[in-house]
Amino acid sequence: MPDTTEIADVVEQFREMYGTTVHTVQDPASPTVALFATKPNGIAIHDLRQLVEGWRAQPSRRKGTATLRDQVSFIAHLTRYKQPSSVVFAAPDRGGPSLTAVYDYHPANGEHTDARHGEHRAHYPCALSEEWQAWAIANGKQLSQADFAAFLEERIFDVILPPSGEDVTKFTELLGSRIAGSAALMQLSRGLAVNVNTAVRQAVTLDTGEISVLYEETHTDGAGAPVKVPNLFFIGIPVFFGGPA
Repeated sequence: MPDTTEIADVVEQFREMYGTTVHTVQDPASPTVALFATKPNGIAIHDLRQLVEGWRAQPSRRKGTATLRDQVSFIAHLTRYKQPSSVVFAAPDRGGPSLTAVYDYHPANGEHTDARHGEHRAHYPCALSEEWQAWAIANGKQLSQADFAAFLEERIFDVILPPSGEDVTKFTELLGSRIAGSAALMQLSRGLAVNVNTAVRQAVTLDTGEISVLYEETHTDGAGAPVKVPNLFFIGIPVFFGGPA
């Protein structure tokens, strides 16, 4: 709340300079005093709040949004200004996730008289890693063999062999998958001749007349040797810039 002397000075100066009339409005529920000025014709009303704020030795409350560029800075800022009613909102957008802290937020289960302004904030736009952005752009797109080979040559260091463990074993068994490492994946992307041979066998049960048909499919390479084409590979990349893979 402005000092009484400050209010009196503002009132007197406006009267002397512009011939205006300055009115004070008292909030009955608080000690807040608002100042308004009217021109001689009484038509226009001017809020003098900003003028009084400019005269203060310090602002009446904190406001503004600080934008932080890394996780460490955001946590440090949050630790410095957090209050019991402060909250952090997360935007889980894969293309641009972010965190926003509102330090002067409304208290939980508070009355309407406990409302805060919510003007003191910090914003952290989470910077995604180059690797994540590259794979996200390619995700869901059907690429030609040449384009896929070019993409893999650029991103081949992202391809890893998964660590051995029960979870990985169950995952691959569930999908019936064969894992490819970086070398095998590059060979596949550059072109691998695979011949598919299908054999049909028929069996007849004489007693019942039932007929069963069995299809057998075998894959061989250009030299006729058996080959099993991998259908799964793993990548190990950081999600956020400078973060762990």
